[in-house]
Amino acid sequence: MSNPAAPFYEFGPFRVDVENRLLLRGGEPLSLAPKAVDTLLALVQHGGAVLKKDDLMKMVWPDTVIEEGNLTQNIYLLRKTLGAGADGRNYIETIPRRGYRFVGEVRQSTTANTTDLILAKPTQIQPFSNEQDAGHEVGTDRAVLSTSPYLAVSAPALRTLHLPLSRYGLLRHNRSSSSIFLFGAVVGLVLAALCYVTFLGKTKPAESKPVAVNSSQSVRSSADKFEDQRLTGSRDAYQAYLKGRYYWSKGTTPALEEAIRQFDEAQRFDPNYPLAYAGLAEAYVLLGSHYDTPEHNPVDAMSRAKAAAIKALQLNDALAEAHTAVGAVKQRYDWDWPGAEKEFKRAIALDPNDAHAHQEYSLCLSAMGRPDEAIAEIKRAQELDPISISIAEDLGDLFYRARDYNQALEKYQHALKLDPTDPLAVMVRRSIGWAYQQQGMYEQAVAEFIETSRVQNASPERLSAFRQAYDTGGMKGYWRKWLELQQDRIQRGRAKPFYLAQIYAFLGDNDQAFAYLQKAYEDRSMEIPDLRFGPDFDNLRADPRYTTLSRRLGLELTRPSG
Repeated sequence: MSNPAAPFYEFGPFRVDVENRLLLRGGEPLSLAPKAVDTLLALVQHGGAVLKKDDLMKMVWPDTVIEEGNLTQNIYLLRKTLGAGADGRNYIETIPRRGYRFVGEVRQSTTANTTDLILAKPTQIQPFSNEQDAGHEVGTDRAVLSTSPYLAVSAPALRTLHLPLSRYGLLRHNRSSSSIFLFGAVVGLVLAALCYVTFLGKTKPAESKPVAVNSSQSVRSSADKFEDQRLTGSRDAYQAYLKGRYYWSKGTTPALEEAIRQFDEAQRFDPNYPLAYAGLAEAYVLLGSHYDTPEHNPVDAMSRAKAAAIKALQLNDALAEAHTAVGAVKQRYDWDWPGAEKEFKRAIALDPNDAHAHQEYSLCLSAMGRPDEAIAEIKRAQELDPISISIAEDLGDLFYRARDYNQALEKYQHALKLDPTDPLAVMVRRSIGWAYQQQGMYEQAVAEFIETSRVQNASPERLSAFRQAYDTGGMKGYWRKWLELQQDRIQRGRAKPFYLAQIYAFLGDNDQAFAYLQKAYEDRSMEIPDLRFGPDFDNLRADPRYTTLSRRLGLELTRPSG
């Protein structure tokens, strides 16, 4: 995709070097693999036009058959690296069910600036080794400036060189040949000295095998955050990890089970790969609240999540994903609220652009009764990942708990519009139904609930039974019929106890509601923010059993004031 007439594309503070497949900001290369840069180039060169996913994959991988997850991961990494433009919008826009387009203002240039001279050929950035770069994100700390097999200078070392050189006026933006010659001479002398030192040390960094970095390697600051997100020398481990994250993002039980298989596979290739353990922990955390698995054991899932999260942190305590995983376990399994908050804040400090860390922290703040902070965090998560259905739904949940049902419905409808065909859309429809129900808009509520069943492939006879039950008995009639038709699943333990508690609370059967809350407590599948502040449990809060439950959870479960 090289364009000789325009070897550089510029937008915002960024500059794309087409020939060397580099993305730079302020003259410094950012940690993106060549394939990620290729993805960006395809979008930039078709700026304003919508590229279908299939077409984009053919542009980036013309001779290779790949899964869509590779493209999705590249888009995620690009958004994470680029952030938002001056207008607050992401540079890469998702067009639901169509593809992607670049929305920034692009400038073309055929002239390298002085800083780019460091990176110009014949000296090139060489990440790891040639056989490991396809589709991978490579960090500047791993990149080397190489002119011979005996010379390798890291990008941070170049930045260190830049300061004294510029201090003595050798890096002025003077494009004359004499200035370039002087600069080249100085850099040549410095590189020669480094080459000599390297030769004396009898090392060849360009041939060294990359290893996972752990907390014992204190020479690297946490601010660097190990810019290369691979943290493994195994291409196969990294590929398996990317597949695991792709399936994890889908959120369904089959997808989570496949994510677990992929994370296990990544660990098989590299037993010391911290991201694989962090991903495994997150997958088990979500699976712990699912009840449609063949052999469901929520407590076992959460204990596995805890073990994997601790392992990730042991391998790399400067990894945001590891701290987020530990925080999720502390929040959902240990009910250690101060501990969970500490982990989420640490994760965000390490990576402020991690949308999932902000999302999990929002849930924690909501459970602790700090709704304003929770809204701020979930909105930040949405800025970072505007196409996430789960984040959009979580924002609606915050307004639902605050009894602002109009705002809740607005946010839920936005989440649904992102992709009505996504499996997560079923849960959004259910949330819309509950919001209508709380407002007494029962006709709209039952329509959403029945549509949810239809999407889940309920038979026409069952859908008709739901409608008839509502017509004859109102909303309570609908829910009694729903419970009747779900008895087989309920008896086999395939229905979520917390959801059953919500239904029985609506029906006014407090004994059954508390029985299922106790089951959710034992399973560690309790949804604390909803239990503490959700309107569905308002009629339970005066019951002494509610106070007893609150002590077990380590929170005072009272209705929010105001």
